[in-house]
Amino acid sequence: MLKAFRQVAGWFVVLAITQPGLAEDPEDKEHKEIEEVIVSGQKEQGAHDQFRTGQSGVILAGDELRLEISNTLGETLANQPGVHNATFGPSVGLPVLRGLSGVRVRIIEDGIGSWDASSLSPDHAVAIEPLLAERIEILQGASSIEFGNAAVGGVVHVDTQRIPFTKSGQSHSGAIEWRTELINDHAQTTTAAKFNIENERFGFHIDGYNRNHDDVEIPACAIDVVQVNRQLGFDASQSNTCGYIANSDAEAKGYSIGAALTEEHWYIGASARNMKYDYGIPPGSHTEPRDSGHNHGAGEDGDPLIRIDLEQQRYDFRGGYRFQQNVLQQLELQIATVNYEHFEMESGFSGTHFVNDVTEAKLSLEHNLAAGFEGVIGIQAIDRYFSSTGDENFVPPSDVTSFGIYLVEKWQHGAWTFQAGGRFDITEIRQLELTAPLRPNNYQLMHAPMEYKTGSFQLGVDYELENHQWFAALGRHQRTPDVHEFLSLGPHLATRSFDLGLLLRSDGNIPDPELFNSLELGWDWSHGLGSTQIRLFRSEVDGFIYQNNTGIFYDLAEQLFRINCVRLAECLPVYEYQQNDAVIQGGEVQWFWPGVSVARGTLQVDWFVDYVEGHLEGAGGSGTGNEDIPRMPPWRLGAGAEWSSMQWLFDITATYVAAQNNPGAFETETDSYLEVNASLHYKLTGWLDNASVFLKGMNLSDQEIHNATSFIRNFAPEPGRSLELGLSWEW
Repeated sequence: MLKAFRQVAGWFVVLAITQPGLAEDPEDKEHKEIEEVIVSGQKEQGAHDQFRTGQSGVILAGDELRLEISNTLGETLANQPGVHNATFGPSVGLPVLRGLSGVRVRIIEDGIGSWDASSLSPDHAVAIEPLLAERIEILQGASSIEFGNAAVGGVVHVDTQRIPFTKSGQSHSGAIEWRTELINDHAQTTTAAKFNIENERFGFHIDGYNRNHDDVEIPACAIDVVQVNRQLGFDASQSNTCGYIANSDAEAKGYSIGAALTEEHWYIGASARNMKYDYGIPPGSHTEPRDSGHNHGAGEDGDPLIRIDLEQQRYDFRGGYRFQQNVLQQLELQIATVNYEHFEMESGFSGTHFVNDVTEAKLSLEHNLAAGFEGVIGIQAIDRYFSSTGDENFVPPSDVTSFGIYLVEKWQHGAWTFQAGGRFDITEIRQLELTAPLRPNNYQLMHAPMEYKTGSFQLGVDYELENHQWFAALGRHQRTPDVHEFLSLGPHLATRSFDLGLLLRSDGNIPDPELFNSLELGWDWSHGLGSTQIRLFRSEVDGFIYQNNTGIFYDLAEQLFRINCVRLAECLPVYEYQQNDAVIQGGEVQWFWPGVSVARGTLQVDWFVDYVEGHLEGAGGSGTGNEDIPRMPPWRLGAGAEWSSMQWLFDITATYVAAQNNPGAFETETDSYLEVNASLHYKLTGWLDNASVFLKGMNLSDQEIHNATSFIRNFAPEPGRSLELGLSWEW
């Protein structure tokens, strides 16, 4: 695959340098990144170019981003319409875009995938620190053309500017921020700093952070004993704690450096990052047999204390050339090598070791074919090694290589804008070792290498008339299944399940890729009462991959399958990956009231409502007739007000989250709740001209919140009331 990448990359370069030059003043041409541009639905109203026609998105940057920053990426983005947070205790938060997450949402850092283990299992954290982000962009809806077929549900792109190409005009600049909780025994303390040195040609960047917190405080008991007994069939009261979630403390730290050299026609830069994250898994949510041989030590009533010890090293390179002509604009190469591993520690002893080592490369060429036309053609190659060894080796070591080529073109004519894009990928999955033996017959699976050829295309149209803008997007997107969807065979203790992959009963046939046929419609209207944005979407999915509860159990102690289980606390429901046609549909509405002068400041008000529904076309083998896709978020209604002056900023939001009465087969319903958050910022003057002091309150009404998108909502509710004090200074 990488050989093919080098060959095609060479063709790109030859094509570029053999084009006739047309003179253009380099000072008039800025370094733009087509991958990082969203079209509409933004937090920054009108603050960006419009390249991705017919697709919704949100951009968070500047003060808006600072208001939303939390300790996980999912929590940071959860207040945006169409975005939710899949938690696994307070230390894990995975973005959910229009009901999809994990393997269907691509999380990207500085143009390259985050490449952690968060898509494999819901207890694995995203290896990105939101506090160091300069900008976070969300693409809602299928985005696989430019970002790969894993982006059928959307993209979250975190821009850190770690490679300092952007110039501030100052010889040195920096920022430092400190936060600590005043209310909530969670007592989280965070410190982060960054520093830049630059001149006209050279830039240097360094940053670092440290965050730690104790067990999180909650307004009720951690485990909903009634719901756990209803869902899993055992009494979890011995593991319960009230007023706090045991073993939910965490510590994270990391640092990075970057440097860049920018000349008139070319630029080059690199960065290196290291992060470590140690966090606990709430008791009761992680099963372990009594006779496993592990010393459970300080656990609650003998329950093992499960902790994740995560580390990632990442090295990025980026370089490009700006052409002095009209047809070819910019050639850019990005390469990143990511080494990720984590240990699942059981009361201090190493239980399972996960490794995800990846090299990803992208080469893109921006061009203007004719007046009114612009576009990008690119190639992408990924080489990935994944392994899971130890007690929880339910996925065997595997190699995955992929190569993709894509083309996106946009044409603007008067009030109309048209876009067309297509992509072709070749992916090869090679199983390196047998699966773990499955007793009583010690069955093991070894499958021959699998090759997938997938294609995607998307059409978009946009029309503007005075104060109105309408758009539509129609797409066909294919996704290759991930390693764990193919090859899982064994206990997956984090989700209290015994997982069976697609290949187990495939009779040697390779499963079909998922196929998303998607349509999105949008309308933006500026009027006397502000602006209104409406989005409607629908995806019809062929071969949607999901985990079906078979209704039988696996006894961990006896290592046998059972219809019923005597020791239910040591049994796992058996989930089998299956494919079934599905429909996912919904919409979002936002209204922004124009700012008005109030008390020597400006008052702005907005509200939103979002809704998503997903169901399988048929019972999917559950036998219950319940066709709902599990863990879909319920509808929400939110309103917010912001008042700002030269020195003060006050922000308050109230979000009503409806009950989820359609949680999916063998899942439990969640109650409705009203969450109120607020913040107060004061900007200092004098020699601390760019410094500010702020208070941030979360869940001020101290609601007991069970998150419908969380695997362990019955073991770990969301945090109770908290108040955070912060100091920030930029210079």
